[in-house]
Amino acid sequence: YFMQGDMDKAANAAAGLNPASERSHYLVARLIAADHTGDVRTRDQLLTTLKDRFPYFSAKPRRVLEERKYPPDMVDKLLGALQAAGLGDAR
Repeated sequence: YFMQGDMDKAANAAAGLNPASERSHYLVARLIAADHTGDVRTRDQLLTTLKDRFPYFSAKPRRVLEERKYPPDMVDKLLGALQAAGLGDAR
């Protein structure tokens, strides 16, 4: 849904992820969803968790996504959404 631009469905799908899981990709999906829905409190909590638990990802998200073999168009879209959600200069 995220790649198709349907952020409402993407946010709904992210809501189904285990909130206790601190896997980086779960945090990223939930962070982007919180930003989309305007949930500032959750967005800020997720940003802090992401930065604390995954400092390398937070500092170099493009490199991590490329190392994980994400398609280039998905990398660009994720980086834009992460930057919009407050992950510094996510580019």
